[in-house]
Amino acid sequence: MVNLTDEQLAIKGVVADFAKRELADGAFKPESEDDYRRRLRKLAAQGLLGMTAPVEHGGGGLSYADALVAVEEMARHDPRSANEMHTNGTGTASHLWVLGTPEQQERWLRPICEGRMRCAIAMTEPEAGSAATEMTTTATLTEDGQAYCLNGSKIFISGGKHADVFITYARFGAPPFEDGGRSIGALVVEKDTPGFSILRNDHNMADEDQAQLLFDNCRVPKFNVLVTGNAFGRLIRIYNRNRLSGMAQALGMATASYEDALQHVQVRRQFGRELADFQGLQWMLADMAIQLNACRAVLYQAAAAESDGELDPLQVSMAKVFIAETCVRVCDMAIQLFGGYGYMADAPVNQRYRRVRGTTIYGGTVQIHRNMVAARILGRPNNQRRLQ
Repeated sequence: MVNLTDEQLAIKGVVADFAKRELADGAFKPESEDDYRRRLRKLAAQGLLGMTAPVEHGGGGLSYADALVAVEEMARHDPRSANEMHTNGTGTASHLWVLGTPEQQERWLRPICEGRMRCAIAMTEPEAGSAATEMTTTATLTEDGQAYCLNGSKIFISGGKHADVFITYARFGAPPFEDGGRSIGALVVEKDTPGFSILRNDHNMADEDQAQLLFDNCRVPKFNVLVTGNAFGRLIRIYNRNRLSGMAQALGMATASYEDALQHVQVRRQFGRELADFQGLQWMLADMAIQLNACRAVLYQAAAAESDGELDPLQVSMAKVFIAETCVRVCDMAIQLFGGYGYMADAPVNQRYRRVRGTTIYGGTVQIHRNMVAARILGRPNNQRRLQ
């Protein structure tokens, strides 16, 4: 078992009490835009947005590991709110406090921490998914030297429907660009910027919205630049915080499904006996408990390796593969233990499964992360391009 510190246990308790009191009852119910914004403000009032951001810019100043404890616990009770804590704290918003200037942090980070603003990350493109360095969105310095002209498109942007600012990865400079990530940097695009539009909002299997973005001669002030070209390596090291925080969410949801199944088999009776009396089902529960315990050890080992806002890429990729696949399996077993009740669309174990299933895809597929692990342990470049 992972031994949490007294402070982490206190964080876990506070989050659990708040979630049960304010959020859990509506965790899987549809909500309006007003309901969403109200929930965001509740999270901010509890200090659950921007948990790792600097205190002087409205954040909580927590360590990354402490914040993951809070994200995991929230995911047990309300996955949507755990995702807001992730996006506006332990994940996407990290770009702002790791890379941003004090002026940028005051403009965007403080409102995010206070629940007045929501961010999203814009990286994936129609032809640049796992091959992220093949992105074609460009940021070209304008003739007056005061802005960058952004052109391109992005897809599968989680939370784009609600976002006020988009941390956007793009190629800086003018073509022809070098292959790979040498010209890639990042800048902040505000939603009302001329030339920026949300073309459509699609829904994934978890009924979460994912936006398609268009940048058409979108003029972005130089003030909004976080880092210019030749920064992809550093950006991805920061993005690893997204990846690991996503695994904390998956672990919290899988734990909740395990706990629901554990309770169900001790209440549900068939053939005159509790389901928990059948050895085959006991073994399923034992496997779930073992696997979740191992996930927790892997997660917090990776989190403990944080230094200056960055994580060990090898630890993150190992955690990503193991936790994502294990949590999908645990959630699937929970549905099996519920039988027909678990197969219903509105069953919490069903809804959690559909959310957790995405963790094997977003943030780099588990296959891509296996490539990364193999490259590191073999001491070889992680180059998937066809040899000429």
